[in-house]
Amino acid sequence: MDVLLCQRKEEPKANPALEKYRQLTTEEKAGWERMTIAMVNLHQCELDKGIAMQQLTSIEQGKDDISKFAEKIKRLGEYAYDDIEKAARERLMATNFLNGASRELRTEIRRLKPIPKTIKEMVDQAKRIEQVLEIEATEEEEDGKRNANSIKK
Repeated sequence: MDVLLCQRKEEPKANPALEKYRQLTTEEKAGWERMTIAMVNLHQCELDKGIAMQQLTSIEQGKDDISKFAEKIKRLGEYAYDDIEKAARERLMATNFLNGASRELRTEIRRLKPIPKTIKEMVDQAKRIEQVLEIEATEEEEDGKRNANSIKK
């Protein structure tokens, strides 16, 4: 008599990527680019976002020029604030820029009426202010040289 032994089929192991894929809507699965973006968004780690937010609150311009400093803020801000409406995200990044800008630049920006509300407006104003400050520094240096020369005579 032949005895057939039943083999117990093992439960498939959890597949996190497959589970994430199953969470996607039909619209998100329509096209490679959409699906890739949706999958990346599903795999983002909240801890990483928290670290990016901490970096944004403590970032300082240091020796970076305005453009480089703004790029750092945009890169971190787009990631950390991706779930926030665009206008609010722009204001947050503009505030991060203002808080981390050099003291002299920050003081001049605060004197503007109205204070810029987007990171682009903030950067544009900061570049103008920086140019004016450079012109004023050059003028002061030239005045100092003239005064020194007039004292020698």
